[in-house]
Amino acid sequence: MATQQILFAETVAAMKKALKRKSYESDSDDEIDHYGNRGHKLKKRALFSHQGQLAPPSGPEVYNEVIDYAGQQRTIISRNPPIVDEEGYEIDSDDDEGRIQEAVSAATELDPYANIRIER
Repeated sequence: MATQQILFAETVAAMKKALKRKSYESDSDDEIDHYGNRGHKLKKRALFSHQGQLAPPSGPEVYNEVIDYAGQQRTIISRNPPIVDEEGYEIDSDDDEGRIQEAVSAATELDPYANIRIER
């Protein structure tokens, strides 16, 4: 009974978190093939568009994030998701070493850029 209550509480928490996420999808099902402001400003809660103003050809600067990596500043567009085990729980640093290795190997199977190394 306690396990079901825990699962139910986690499900409710996950649903609340999903509802709080920002939505960038369009209200319509139509796809827009050309680059312009018209399709972007029609999107629900369009954050990066303003009426009559186009984004620069290189893309909006807010998508990029500058981080310090190996003593250098690098620009990234997204971060890797947290590592989770086969049951869906996040891995803590005090977990079993074998369990951590299994979760990391499972995460590298799903990541297409796992074998790319940016160090020289």
